[in-house]
Amino acid sequence: MDSHIDVAILGGGLSGALLAVLLQRALPSGRSIALFESGPPPGRGLAYSTPDPNHILNAPAGAMSLLPDQPDHFTAWLEANGAPAPTGQETLPVARRFAQRMFYGDYVEENLRAATSAEAGARLAIHRDRATALEEVPEGWRITSGGATWTARLCVLAIGHAPSPAVPLALRGAEATANLPADASLLLVGSGLTAVDALMSLHAAGHRGPIRVVSRHGRFPLEHAPPAAAPWVLSPPPKTGRASDLMHWLRAEGARAIEAGIPWQAVLDSVRKEVPALWRGLPLPARRIFMRRALSAWNIHRHRMPAASGAIIRAMQEKGQLTMEAASFGGCEAAPDGRVLALLHPSGEATRAEAADHVILCTGPGPGRAWAADPLLAPLIRQGRARLDPLALGLDTDPDTDAVLDTAGAGSASLTAIGPCAPGARFEITAVPEIRAQAAALVPRLNAALAG
Repeated sequence: MDSHIDVAILGGGLSGALLAVLLQRALPSGRSIALFESGPPPGRGLAYSTPDPNHILNAPAGAMSLLPDQPDHFTAWLEANGAPAPTGQETLPVARRFAQRMFYGDYVEENLRAATSAEAGARLAIHRDRATALEEVPEGWRITSGGATWTARLCVLAIGHAPSPAVPLALRGAEATANLPADASLLLVGSGLTAVDALMSLHAAGHRGPIRVVSRHGRFPLEHAPPAAAPWVLSPPPKTGRASDLMHWLRAEGARAIEAGIPWQAVLDSVRKEVPALWRGLPLPARRIFMRRALSAWNIHRHRMPAASGAIIRAMQEKGQLTMEAASFGGCEAAPDGRVLALLHPSGEATRAEAADHVILCTGPGPGRAWAADPLLAPLIRQGRARLDPLALGLDTDPDTDAVLDTAGAGSASLTAIGPCAPGARFEITAVPEIRAQAAALVPRLNAALAG
């Protein structure tokens, strides 16, 4: 016999845990919530499961509270728990520190655990099994997990990023740098924040061997600047529906800020809350142009690294240990001497093989179209109950309600999706402030649906 619950949350990474904490506080006593997660400890996900103290947040602690009505919640937790400042940040106020990610994982996990034992509010249960089947039934959604079934009136998909495919002979992720020989030659594929994590770990471990980084555009993320005294006031954006005009506007805003003595980073910080509306204002052809021509520039400006990380990377480059190349990666082959051959294709040149002792994939999540083959989602997509967004960034959802859209474009009354699995309606939804805002807006809608 099925167990009946009011809300099922599938996925216990940051998105699912944050929603569970807010929902438990908001729903009245007598309501029930179940969170399903089989991977890392609920609340941590991949990002905050790292035990490496050299992996730090990509935003200052003051922006990372779980609770929208308590912006200093995380900084107070850091102080109460005596969390040490990362190296080089000891003189900064706690709110401006880029804290270690493992401490943020502790913080989220502790708040989630507290929500399961709270006396007031809804009852929250955590199930350490993956949901393996999801079926729409008259009462809502039937969930199969760990050999048992539940029926939930409402279901929220919070399943994170699409999985990346494995590449034979290649290691994956910053964690792969642990215990490598100090003099090994390494080739890192990808130059984003995952590569930055890997380089920080290698530097801290005293790695001496040569490191080569390859990515399609050959650029590391740019650096954060000290926060401006006040938010940058944006001029009205263009409404031409052209991606190029939006990029020209952003560049002009950056130049205007610099002329006023304010770091250009303040412009990106101010535009973040406008991104969903700006994205919605672009017709589909303009979105395609943006993804093809401007995504790389956006990423290195928007998804920045702490200045301390940038200083370490420059020092590694200056002494000749670290080099960068713009090239596409075509997989790996075994070399006769036991090393690995990475197949690289620089623009305008022939493909060549470059040998390294180890190849480490730092390419981040897989493409959104990978969800079409996911065992949980593929049946829903085949049945027409869900679809990918037009750019295949992830699941397609209603931008106002987060309802999952069917093949006809109609939103489900009982199935929603939040976080990185469904970025299409907002362009991107990966950082804590945006996920927090999305979850906070979804909570009253779920409450109203249960009361209806």
